[in-house]
Amino acid sequence: MKIFSSLSFRTRLLALILVFAMVPILVIVVVLYDTQTKASLEKNQFYQSSNNIMFSDLFDGYFYRTVVSDLVVLSGRREKLRLISQAVMDATNMSEESDVLGRSSILRNIIFESANYSGLMPFIFDKQNPIASSFVRTDHRHLLKCTNIFGQKLEELLQVGKFHSPGTFHVLVDRVNGDVFLLNITEIDDRHLLVIGELQNDLKTSFSDVKKQIIDALNNVMNADGRKLSANKSLLTYIVDSDGIQVAPKLQVNSEPLILDEAMRSKAKNSFNTNGSASFERRLNGIDYQMLVSYYNQMNLYIVSATPVNDILNAQRNETN
Repeated sequence: MKIFSSLSFRTRLLALILVFAMVPILVIVVVLYDTQTKASLEKNQFYQSSNNIMFSDLFDGYFYRTVVSDLVVLSGRREKLRLISQAVMDATNMSEESDVLGRSSILRNIIFESANYSGLMPFIFDKQNPIASSFVRTDHRHLLKCTNIFGQKLEELLQVGKFHSPGTFHVLVDRVNGDVFLLNITEIDDRHLLVIGELQNDLKTSFSDVKKQIIDALNNVMNADGRKLSANKSLLTYIVDSDGIQVAPKLQVNSEPLILDEAMRSKAKNSFNTNGSASFERRLNGIDYQMLVSYYNQMNLYIVSATPVNDILNAQRNETN
């Protein structure tokens, strides 16, 4: 303060002008830095989103290649269900009953008989009121919760799908116990569908191992160090299972696995329902990462793209400095 008071009036005036001039400049720099930082993080999400889409497509390729041989085996059995469905429909059409209730009664009698001697799982699905659907056995109703190879529940498929005669062929997987079912779905009228299913015990192991086969294949090709987006910027990819634990790439010695808690998994699933992904910042192996998480519903897995925050911001910091 003594030094300042010892200066000439002109010097003090110039010093004050310089100080007051620097304040708005510093404010502008801070605002620009904050704006550019957000822009850099958003731009990086574009690369992460593209990476997640690429791995989702890779999943699809592995998935269909793995199950296609099993689908070929099922094609012969499909004809059996198609013929049974056609016989049921023909018998109903030959009936003199013209009203819907009469035809429905005849249908129920026929499918009950076919189930008794063949071990099949036939039922009549009511699109407008699924609870009123007619099942030979109550425990067959659990088929509505099973999913096709695209991860779509049967109940949803029956309500929104398009079907025809002599029937549409579908494969169902019970995600709880791994059971595989072959279905033939035929439209009865605008409201009702005839569904005839059969358990495929010999394919249970084949379909239940699909996820493991794909994860093993990914572990053979995925690099734990990720890939370089530029000289100073890397992008890592992780595959996380339904419990939130990293399953690919293989862990390196003394490396911390990526774990997604229930809240993060829930957010990713909700984002999937709106065709999006969930963004997070996580610390892993002592490094802060920006992460983008996509849900892959066919196998109940999560694809995670991760970029070190320092890699994203270093260029921006250099410019600001």
